[in-house]
Amino acid sequence: LVREALDVVPNHELVGPEEVFAEVDPHHLVNALKEIVANAVKFVLPPERLHMRAEVSSIVRSGIDMVMVMLCDNGPGISDDRKRRIFDSFYSYAPESRPGMGLGLSLVSRVARAHGGRVSETGIFGQGACFEFIFPQKHVPSLGAEQNARVNC
Repeated sequence: LVREALDVVPNHELVGPEEVFAEVDPHHLVNALKEIVANAVKFVLPPERLHMRAEVSSIVRSGIDMVMVMLCDNGPGISDDRKRRIFDSFYSYAPESRPGMGLGLSLVSRVARAHGGRVSETGIFGQGACFEFIFPQKHVPSLGAEQNARVNC
């Protein structure tokens, strides 16, 4: 699923084990990941060339098997004062040349919560944005189309 989300970025790398499986709604999850990629495309302006790095791993948090997906880019990053609001509905600070409605990251957050997880932005301003998406490998279904899916392929 991560590989599918990165298809629009010619210059990307995917790090992690070949197979990480989780019970997810593949449609909603890949769309959430694509939204993060779309934001990277929006904020990396010419003459810069977008590079994205994705890392997928299995981790254990509080005794629960989790999947972590990190999506990082080489854009300008997000300032600390804006990080507090980026997941709010209708909040946008996109460049005027590429405006947005401010719904994309709000939907990403909702998909993460629907999968029993969370998303946060952990990048350093001036060094690119880095989104950390964490969710249980098995969770209480809330989207209705869950299936066992390979997260990183």
